[in-house]
Amino acid sequence: ATTMRKNHPTFASRLNGGLGQVILDLDLPFDDFDEAVSINFMNIVDIYAVDEDNPRGRRIYRGFISKYEPYIDSAGIEGVKVTCLGLVSLLSFSYYKTGAAYEVVHTTQDPQTIFQAIIDHFNTIFGGSLLTYSTSSVGTTVTYTFTDKKWIDAIKKTVELAGTDWWWKVDADGLCTLSAKPSSATHT
Repeated sequence: ATTMRKNHPTFASRLNGGLGQVILDLDLPFDDFDEAVSINFMNIVDIYAVDEDNPRGRRIYRGFISKYEPYIDSAGIEGVKVTCLGLVSLLSFSYYKTGAAYEVVHTTQDPQTIFQAIIDHFNTIFGGSLLTYSTSSVGTTVTYTFTDKKWIDAIKKTVELAGTDWWWKVDADGLCTLSAKPSSATHT
């Protein structure tokens, strides 16, 4: 649903992570804002930028509602502040495991294959295929046992196993990328 906002959304995007927190100040009545339907904990929020190059919009942010606060300020202005966290935050919610075991063994596998297995496990728990991945290869094999690791920590270890100058990111479309540092700067 489209809602009028009072502020321009701002958020950080970083390598070895993803999109950060955004707070949306919505122009809605404090006591009638579709609570528990449109505005509810864990609902997915997409933010689009519309410009000459993207007249139908281009998604620049995808996250979930982690908090919302209806308010009336001292001037009588009403609204609802909605705090969203980027999808990358979901990777800290649970553990990488196999069945009931919190130990996952990967033997002589490319780190990209391990990275994909972590994302696949996440999707089995959360459903909806919120995260996807590219299918490139690191070009090496490693053996590692993950024990009591949250998804995000397992990903960080996998990047470390890939070697120096490798990085990862979850973008606005939920695409999880494991990539080598380019030989020359890319300005995007």
